[in-house]
Amino acid sequence: MNLLIAEVVVTRKDGKQTSLEQAYIRGSKIRYIVVPDNLRYAPMFKPRRQGAGSGWGSLNAPGAKGGKGKGGKGGKGKGRF
Repeated sequence: MNLLIAEVVVTRKDGKQTSLEQAYIRGSKIRYIVVPDNLRYAPMFKPRRQGAGSGWGSLNAPGAKGGKGKGGKGGKGKGRF
């Protein structure tokens, strides 16, 4: 989950603070996020319902192929076969 945030205050390890108009944070660098309580019931955080035809479907469906990955049946390996 990548984040683009506005009006950011960055605190460095030495305690020095810097203000930024915007900051982009790559998802692999995010360890945790604290969401304020007043956003708990915001519309963007309501759980989505699984409707007909949504999602990836069942992997056990007839004709379904194995997932991507190394090794195993149906996976992508390094070899030619």
